[in-house]
Amino acid sequence: MNMGLIQKRIADTHVSTNSKRKEGDSSSRASGDFSNLGLGDLPPLQKAFSYNTVQHHLQRDPEIYKEVLSETFDTIAFSEKIGRVHTLPMIGQHFLNEISDINPDHTDDLIISEKLISFLNIIQKGYYQDVQYHNDLHGADVMQIGYLFLTKGKLAQIADLSHLDMVAFLVAGACHDFGHDGFNNAFHVNSMSDRAIRYHD
Repeated sequence: MNMGLIQKRIADTHVSTNSKRKEGDSSSRASGDFSNLGLGDLPPLQKAFSYNTVQHHLQRDPEIYKEVLSETFDTIAFSEKIGRVHTLPMIGQHFLNEISDINPDHTDDLIISEKLISFLNIIQKGYYQDVQYHNDLHGADVMQIGYLFLTKGKLAQIADLSHLDMVAFLVAGACHDFGHDGFNNAFHVNSMSDRAIRYHD
């Protein structure tokens, strides 16, 4: 599914999804109604985080990323510092650019920064922020530890990973719980939710 179609579907369902969640209806999330979106319910849209905003943050505070290279990095504290909606896109953009810098075999045009930020914004919006664990900060956290595995843990060297392999590894970390509704498989099966009927039955 291409990014333009995802953005259109997000926009088309924004009003109905937002109104359901304002009413406190968690059943729409549990049901996993994919019929009008193709991706499941998504949370209300938030202001996009642009490539220019990233560059502004970097110019204003070039030290902002030093802490993300630590094994004791606190994703929640970092999000409180720069804003939650910015956390996954900023960490993702930083690490994917760093991967390009450390790999001499990379193709310069593999990652287009403006498109990367647009993609990461869509991924961030696809996480439910009211889900306690499998949310956008968890995606950012997994991406961060994945980067440490690749670099400090020398996974890239041990596994002889290409630049594309490392990009895929980090993007998978950011996306792996996209659209997670906070309920496990057993809940969906036992409640006979729409999601279970579609994917389990």
